[in-house]
This record gives sequence, structure tokens and C-alpha cells, in this order.
Amino acid sequence: MDQASKQVAQFLEALQTSRERLHPRHFELIGRPAKSFRPLFGLSGRPFRVHDSETVREFSGSVILGLSGLQRNGKEMEFTIYVLWDNDQWTIQTIVWEDCDTGQDVIRSFPDRHSQTLEECLVQLESAINDLTGCIDLFDSNV
Repeated sequence: MDQASKQVAQFLEALQTSRERLHPRHFELIGRPAKSFRPLFGLSGRPFRVHDSETVREFSGSVILGLSGLQRNGKEMEFTIYVLWDNDQWTIQTIVWEDCDTGQDVIRSFPDRHSQTLEECLVQLESAINDLTGCIDLFDSNV
């Protein structure tokens, strides 16, 4: 296996580990049944643009992973990590959303993480997982 193939395998293994760490069982610690939550996962290898205020950022692809759960008030909450990449760097965004009448409100977000190498990206991904698993206090806290 060449080096590029090894890095692809390493990235996929890290995503699998991340999905396991964001398992609904984690939320059973707060007394909510695991069936209340759905895992989120999406993969895109197509270029896209993100419009943020007056800037436009272009990415080559993305992976989205997280959990979605229905709160006691009937609103959906998402614990989401976006792993984005372009030719120069990896960007990881970590956000907790709640559904509202006009779409989604950001309940908690963390500063974007940037890395130049896959190894750095995987360390940042682990930190993002830690951030989300530390947010279980948000679930049902505003009901």
C-alpha cells in the first residue's frame, strides 16, 4: 500500500472511531434513551462554497458527523462536526444547533480548527469530539 492509500485508510479509521465516540449511548448518562438520538454522517467529495458574511470560502470536500436528538419540548438538537478540506488545509467546525421556527439557532459553537497535515487534523478531530461530548448539559437545559 502506498503512502496516500495509508493516509486514506487512517482517515477512514479515525472517522469510524469518532462516530463510535459520538454514539447515542453517551447520552444515556443524562437519562435519555439511546433511541432518542440518530447518528449523523455525510460525505461529499465535490467542491463547494461557503458564504460567511462578506467572505466566500471554497472547499474541495467535507465530512459531517454528529448526533441528532429530539428534546422533551419537541425541538430537534444537533451536535455536529464538519471536517472540510481544500488544497492547503483542513478545517474543523464544531457546532450545537437547535431547530427553531426560522430554521436553526446556534446554541454553542467552538472556534474553527485548522491544520496542514492529516495527523494534525486527526488530533483536532479528537478535540472536536471532546467538545461535543462535553455539551450534553445543553440537551433539555432550555426546556
